[in-house]
Amino acid sequence: MAVNRTLPTQRQFFRKYLDVIGTCDICQEPFDAEHAPARIRVSDQCQHISGSTCIRRWLESDVENSNTCPSCRTVLFHKPRVPKLSNAPLPMRDDPNWIENLYIRAEKDQFVTCLCGALWVIYDETDTTEDEQITDDDIEEQIYEALSDTKSVLNWSGPLNIRYEHWPALEDAAKLDVIFGWAVVVISDEDEDEDEDEDEDEDEDEDEDEDEDEDEDEDEDEDEDEDEDEEDMDMGD
Repeated sequence: MAVNRTLPTQRQFFRKYLDVIGTCDICQEPFDAEHAPARIRVSDQCQHISGSTCIRRWLESDVENSNTCPSCRTVLFHKPRVPKLSNAPLPMRDDPNWIENLYIRAEKDQFVTCLCGALWVIYDETDTTEDEQITDDDIEEQIYEALSDTKSVLNWSGPLNIRYEHWPALEDAAKLDVIFGWAVVVISDEDEDEDEDEDEDEDEDEDEDEDEDEDEDEDEDEDEDEDEDEEDMDMGD
């Protein structure tokens, strides 16, 4: 076998190419049981290791580029735009980019459609078979998505903005929608389980009926064989 001279020797590999990661790239503190190492697995170019606590704190922060790797700035996930919240007087009605100015029914319907579509993402990403919880942050993020989606759906100059005083009502409405939708998802899963159980019961009943029919056929065959043996004996006599 030919020797690949481009590869390092074992000694060179241990000295130059094997890094033992003992500290977090973010806080520079050593790893321990409460601050375990976590590897990013987005691409071959970005597989950096940071402390699980530090990386989560960074990714969940409000910093503009907090959806990037803190080591190489590779974008890790889509981050929705945070809507503009204002305490200023209500904008003029000819400015359509404020949720309070949605006075046309079609526009309201479009926003509700965007909101329902965004909230449905939560169900797709949540495992109903596990004890996984839907948090306020999850709902808030999808509201941001819905407000941002209106820009492309309604062909406006920008996404919808909202006044502080109307945010709680929107959040409560979204939570009710999520609770209702979650109940539908869970009930659907339960119905599927019940249907599977019913199918299994039907299969078992069919198997039992088939076994009984086979037993009856065997008994009939045995009776016929006995009758034939008796006839043969009578003829022999």
